[in-house]
Amino acid sequence: QGLAKSAEVAGQLGIKGSQNILKFSETIEKLKLTSDIVGDDSVRQFAKFIEVSNDSVENADRLGSVITELGNNFATSERQILKNATEIQKGIAIYDVSAQSTLALGAATSALDAMQIHMLTALGSEAEQSRSAMQKGFKALNDAAVSGKNLDRILQLTGLSLEEFTTKWSNSSQDVFKDFINGLNLASESGEDLSSILGELGLDAIRTEVVLGILSKNIDVVNEAFSRASTEVENNKALTKEYDAATQSLAVAIDDVKDAFDQL
Repeated sequence: QGLAKSAEVAGQLGIKGSQNILKFSETIEKLKLTSDIVGDDSVRQFAKFIEVSNDSVENADRLGSVITELGNNFATSERQILKNATEIQKGIAIYDVSAQSTLALGAATSALDAMQIHMLTALGSEAEQSRSAMQKGFKALNDAAVSGKNLDRILQLTGLSLEEFTTKWSNSSQDVFKDFINGLNLASESGEDLSSILGELGLDAIRTEVVLGILSKNIDVVNEAFSRASTEVENNKALTKEYDAATQSLAVAIDDVKDAFDQL
């Protein structure tokens, strides 16, 4: 019944093709059993995330597995990862950021908000603050690539030559953003004032400064999120493993209940 309901919602959301609807619905039902991604709103959010991303519904199972892997390894929930990633995606989709990288950013911002005693939440919606900061950060990098704005400073921070920067931005904008965040971290550790650097680049709005500052000071969390997302989108094992364990536990629980009734 749950699978049929998810398939119905998938059809309503414009997902076409029986195989695509089945794969999407199976992924959703597995996530419902193993995570806090439940209800029609979450189904719609997952579908919307795939639609806006540069990925396709054919990879719904892989993206579900990435969400599971990130939820299992960071101090956040699968639902919050999806919520943050869906919001972030609105601001950076035009830069062809991979779906798994967007999920990594969703996990990193959510986990770091919890670690920093909800500094982002204190400024408003955590997801919206993350989107705004990512949008401005990616735009600054794009402006450097397209018009040369603050190019020398961007090259210095990313550690890339002009040719490397241009090529990498065209092929993998998320990796340039990660280089940029790492560069902010290194500059800060060497004694430069992070606020001044961000001010030079027009990224000194308080919310942008807080988000980018938290990411740069916790670059290990960012790198791990990207690494796990990149690996899991290829391996595609985490969700199935979690689902198999959950169904086995459920079967054991049902058997225990039956045994208890038989002894009455």
